[in-house]
Amino acid sequence: MQLSNPIILPSQEQDTLFVRYLNAFFRRLGIWLSKRPWLFLFATIAITVVMATAIPLTKMTNDVSDFTPYAARARSELEIYEDFFSTEGEPIVVFIMVTRKGGGTMLGTRQLNETIRKGLLVNSNFNQTTSSIDLGYPSTTVLGRKFHVDTNFFGVRVEVVKEDGKREVISLDQIRAVNGRSVLDNEQAHVLNNVRDVRMVVLQLRAQKPAGALREDVERYEGDVVDFLKRNFSLTLVDVVVMTPSFLKSEIVRAGLLLAPFSLFGFLIMCVFSSVTATISATFMSQMNVGKIILAIAACVCPFMACGTALGALFWMGMRFGSILCVTPFLVLAIGVDDAFLMINSWQRNNRRLRLFPERDQQGQPKVAGVSKRIEAMFEDIGPSVTITTFTNVLAFGIGSLTPTPEIRLFCIGNASAMIVDLIYQITFFGSVMAIITRHEVQKEKKALLEKTVDNNCSKPFGHTIRKTLRSGMDKYCSIICNKYVSALILGVMTVYWSLSIYGTITMKAELRPVQLFSRDSDMITVGSSEFLPVMVLHHRDDYITPYYSTCYVFVTRPGNISEPANLRKLNELVEDFEKLPRSLGRFSTKFWLRDYEQFIDSAENILEEDDNYATNRTIVETNVGKANELLKFLDWPEFRFWKGFMHYHINKRGEVVLDNFFFTTASHGHELKRWSQRADLMHQWRSVVDKYTDLGVSVYEDDAKFLDLIGTMATQTIQSSLCTLICMVLVCLLFIKRVSAVLIATFSIVSTCIGVFGILSLWGVDLDPIVMSAVIMSIGFSVDIPAHVTYHFYKTSGTTVEARLQHCLAAITFPVLQAALSTLLCVLSLLFVPIHMSVVFVKTMVLVVVIGLIHGLIVIPVFFSVVSRLSISKIFNESTKSVDRGANAFLDNAAVSKN
Repeated sequence: MQLSNPIILPSQEQDTLFVRYLNAFFRRLGIWLSKRPWLFLFATIAITVVMATAIPLTKMTNDVSDFTPYAARARSELEIYEDFFSTEGEPIVVFIMVTRKGGGTMLGTRQLNETIRKGLLVNSNFNQTTSSIDLGYPSTTVLGRKFHVDTNFFGVRVEVVKEDGKREVISLDQIRAVNGRSVLDNEQAHVLNNVRDVRMVVLQLRAQKPAGALREDVERYEGDVVDFLKRNFSLTLVDVVVMTPSFLKSEIVRAGLLLAPFSLFGFLIMCVFSSVTATISATFMSQMNVGKIILAIAACVCPFMACGTALGALFWMGMRFGSILCVTPFLVLAIGVDDAFLMINSWQRNNRRLRLFPERDQQGQPKVAGVSKRIEAMFEDIGPSVTITTFTNVLAFGIGSLTPTPEIRLFCIGNASAMIVDLIYQITFFGSVMAIITRHEVQKEKKALLEKTVDNNCSKPFGHTIRKTLRSGMDKYCSIICNKYVSALILGVMTVYWSLSIYGTITMKAELRPVQLFSRDSDMITVGSSEFLPVMVLHHRDDYITPYYSTCYVFVTRPGNISEPANLRKLNELVEDFEKLPRSLGRFSTKFWLRDYEQFIDSAENILEEDDNYATNRTIVETNVGKANELLKFLDWPEFRFWKGFMHYHINKRGEVVLDNFFFTTASHGHELKRWSQRADLMHQWRSVVDKYTDLGVSVYEDDAKFLDLIGTMATQTIQSSLCTLICMVLVCLLFIKRVSAVLIATFSIVSTCIGVFGILSLWGVDLDPIVMSAVIMSIGFSVDIPAHVTYHFYKTSGTTVEARLQHCLAAITFPVLQAALSTLLCVLSLLFVPIHMSVVFVKTMVLVVVIGLIHGLIVIPVFFSVVSRLSISKIFNESTKSVDRGANAFLDNAAVSKN
């Protein structure tokens, strides 16, 4: 939001050198633009059309990794993961989650049959044992074949034998591993058909991308799988939800696209609001005509043109179109339209002054000032206001663009560019429209002057009464604010406000919830539903997978020679270190091919020892046992063939099998893992283990590491960006405000506003995440406007007392402040029609910035002026000024009316 300068600028001795040069620039720009309005108008329209064509031609793309800092360890871990599974192309992964309709157990023949549709028929009476079926956990035996089910069954409850011989049904989160082993690793505690409850079955489908296929082909394939399951599986007993990487991305994109239609709704709201307030203002100034409505609508068109030009230019240069940029039109419209409000208000105040005090020719006769001169005066009037607002906003977003998180950087670059273009377009496009529209208004004044029928409605009794009432109200308000008891009361309230804000800021938690990236109707959240229970993909994971079976992939990129006993011991020690971690489920959850390989070798020895030709074959055993060339025989064995997917190997020139790399998995548990901060701690523990085995080239991978790496850095990044932005805001204030004391008061108010926004957001239940981080950086830039302008106007006005100065200052700025505040609130509130996390966060932030900024600008800063003057802390008020500020009087000038 911006505030206007007085109509008649005070002596430039009170301005900084920068402001004086800025005023000179705007004066010349006003003259040039008023003489060539059609050139500027068509040039801006042409540029917008050319640049904006890139927007529909650019595909919106999103990835969950866009929230991961560039230098995050998760990125290098992801590269190792993709390199391993990308031998023949990028991996294709489809997860199918199956739950019972209405909740409840999946342990029913009909539910399992409907899950698989054909295959194994399981006896529904699991308390009876058979010789061919043991529905056990973590491994099941069917017809003598054993296979693991712990990676497919979740929300499991099993029956075990306790140390005292009694049986007990427990869930996985109750299991405690000691020295890497749990009760499920104890054969003596095993009960046949021990599974008592299964809440969810997960099927994993993996494939390799064909060598010639493109990424778009992979996304199309995964999308076809999702569509196929949706179309062909109208199941009566179970709900099926599907998750694929491409489906994940498409849902994030869809959430962002939901905002696009409502930008038009926000535009219509702003058009109505602008037209209404322009009508009120013009009627009050006795200057109402149809042109004011046209100007109000053009004021709303300008920010959209700026967004189209800025974003289109960035897309032409190759920048990614992320869904977070869908917020940009709302922000630019909410903030950028205020520049036009200032121009309209300045024009009308100047016209009023010219009616009250018309210019005179050499003979002393009144004359009408031309459009060019009025545009020049208007530009000089609003130049510092619109410039300081753009400076602060662009600087805030510019500093945000230096953060290492791609999505935040994208958001800040897009907004900074749009803000810059919006300032240019407000001056050129809107200024041209104003120069064209107001020609009729000026011609009408000239005609009236020639006919000696100058309209002096501004002095009619009705207008006089309104202005007198407003003046009286303003005087009473300033008198109340400057009362020492009222000041003391407000300072007491502010003390409570600061205490709560600081408490909220300190206690704000860094937390992540990927569910917030999607809309509430997303298939990632609700794919199907029953009468009792909605099927929620991400909630299923949090309820049934993460607390019970959080899987960790461990990649060994330099395994060495597995024929060497020392190397084998080190590999086993690596695995055991993971199993001994506090949250580990134990040995049973580890899928490590080397253990089966060693059993295979031991079995070969036993067979040879029983052979009648033991002596003859002894040399063969000694030669082959434990050597890598037994690996092929091991992998060819039907029972161990699945281990091929866990390793890469090649055959050297001597015909020996050389192991290149491999991975194993292990799992952890704990209800506290539902909190992402606790998962970040677990990730740190895993990394601490692999860091001890650098010679083996060990790397850990977890699906959500790209988010978890943010948790430890978000607070630091936010603090650094906020401090840097605040320092820049102070420097900008020094460019525009000459008095250091005024800068200090403005800085105090800016800091107070920012702390209030941070703290109240925290108390409002908002946790620190990348979206909140972006909003926080944005709020610092927006929080500068009102404090800087109130202090600027206070010192620019005259008066022998604080109360007198406040009267002149508030008379000049109150209407533009309220108009800008209401327009901003109305525009951003339209985001709530799309209740996604991104829109809710920006609405909360903008509401707090506007409301707290208004309170500081119209109440706190005046009280602070009053208190400082009473305490005589410093002589900050210039009492030598003898002339009364004519800009304030032109708005609510009773004396001027009485002259006529």
